[in-house]
Amino acid sequence: MDRITDTVSSQHPICSPWATTRGPAGTRGFTLIELLVVISIIALLVGILLPALGAARKTAQNSQCLSNIRQMDTAAMSFAADHQFFIQLSSSDSGWGTSGIPTELRGKQAAWVPPAGTAQNSNRIADWLSAQVPYMGSGTDFENADPKTSKAFICPSDGNQDTEEPGYIVYNNISAGPTGRKPASYGVNAEVTTYNDGAKDDGRGNWLNNGVPIAPIGGPPVNGSLDAIRSTSKTMLFADCGTRKNNNRPASGAQVYTDGEVLMYHAGTVFSSTDPEEEGTLAVVEQHSLARSRIPLKINEDPEGSADRHGDKINVAFADGHAAGHAPDNFTDVYVSPHK
Repeated sequence: MDRITDTVSSQHPICSPWATTRGPAGTRGFTLIELLVVISIIALLVGILLPALGAARKTAQNSQCLSNIRQMDTAAMSFAADHQFFIQLSSSDSGWGTSGIPTELRGKQAAWVPPAGTAQNSNRIADWLSAQVPYMGSGTDFENADPKTSKAFICPSDGNQDTEEPGYIVYNNISAGPTGRKPASYGVNAEVTTYNDGAKDDGRGNWLNNGVPIAPIGGPPVNGSLDAIRSTSKTMLFADCGTRKNNNRPASGAQVYTDGEVLMYHAGTVFSSTDPEEEGTLAVVEQHSLARSRIPLKINEDPEGSADRHGDKINVAFADGHAAGHAPDNFTDVYVSPHK
């Protein structure tokens, strides 16, 4: 009997103890409810993870920006070591007369490298960005730097580098191009890098050839001399700069001090403060209704271009070679005047 049963079972699978009712393929699909549950879980996870990924991306961009500005600072220190502790000037040399580079600065500043097809003029100096290029990678000047070096002058969070007319205005011996804007995200401290040409009896230096004066609190411009800076650990050399908040290209006068397209900082006598602690610091710039538009902070957001690079702070490189992020509540610790 057992043999008969086994035979029947083997011939008729439905009678087998291993028989299934799932159909010919032995499988079944998800129900609609199960599918919706899975989709809901995925959507929930995406909603949780996206803000964290965004924050991680911002942190990475800030780290890259800080690395960039440290490279610039190191390049400036290397340049100074080769030029008797002078860093490159940023003020225009076109007002220095036929003698060109002043005697006391000859051999201390980088020579101007003209565009292809243009004759070399020994009486010109390079722009302050070009002076750093040989110390940051290959290339003779800012216009002809290799792509890796050029990228180091751009903050990855700078939204104005992705617009139809990207960048900001860099002054002194750098070709203007169609708009005058250049792909750089960092400004220079004009009070350290302006040359006092003696044209003004009050000791002010000319930053532009149209006579825009730079007058630091506590003394004259220091002609790029690091030795003349009173507190190198607190005095800015470079910082995040540019918002394009004021869209007109500055021609002359006080507009240069406040335009959000110009890559320079100045906190001298044109920005007065009743608080001695704020005078000559980045704090007095931030509190000025127009000058603050140059500082790329979230509070200076403008519809024409994102000013929010790193939330409530900017990255600053100092004259002693270190760099760090600073928020408005400690801008009094960022000296613009070399005499603070």
